[in-house]
Amino acid sequence: MKTKYNPYIYVCILFILISIIDMMHPLNQLLLEIVYLLTWGTLLILEIKKILIIKREKSRFRDWSPIIIISFIIIINVIDIFKK
Repeated sequence: MKTKYNPYIYVCILFILISIIDMMHPLNQLLLEIVYLLTWGTLLILEIKKILIIKREKSRFRDWSPIIIISFIIIINVIDIFKK
């Protein structure tokens, strides 16, 4: 795997570790949700970076579709957090 995904891997490992700690010692649910949103946010930033910086060519809808999907997931999770 390329080094550009290292921050995403680190955030995913952080989320897994916090989830394991939560099973042993209950943590604040908001902390888990923030780390979960941070995971999706990191992936969103990496995708935006890939489109805007790495690919300076003409982009197609296929290139923007991961950004749209990830943004939709983040919006749904934020709405779910505020419903609680």
